[in-house]
Amino acid sequence: MYDNKSHTVRLPQSASSYSIPPDVADQLYDKILEKLTVRKIYRQADFTAAQLVRELQTNNRYLAIVLRERFGKNFSQLMNEYRVREACFLLRDRRYTHLTIEQVAHQAGFGTRQSFHKAFRQQMGCLPNDYRNHQNQ
Repeated sequence: MYDNKSHTVRLPQSASSYSIPPDVADQLYDKILEKLTVRKIYRQADFTAAQLVRELQTNNRYLAIVLRERFGKNFSQLMNEYRVREACFLLRDRRYTHLTIEQVAHQAGFGTRQSFHKAFRQQMGCLPNDYRNHQNQ
């Protein structure tokens, strides 16, 4: 929610009692997108929110607010969304048919097969192998 008087982005009281100036939120949003789309930080299975906070030179609260308000997700959800997108690309592209499902999971940034299968099924509604088989028919 945008407050014209103070020119800040405010979360509903139930979500947070903190606010962030819109220009700061815009800058953080742009930097996060750059980290995701250019640097592809999600490919690092051990990449943490704390590392992103340090790289963005911000704080945990600001990061959480921007993730929630601009992306509609928390850090883990956002990372998994980009990882599943990457996995879908690898599973669809015929150049990567030689990769096992575990190798696809690893290249997309998942730390374990179980976390990959869970996130993939939540986002895509099927298992990775079923997705690959359907795409390559």
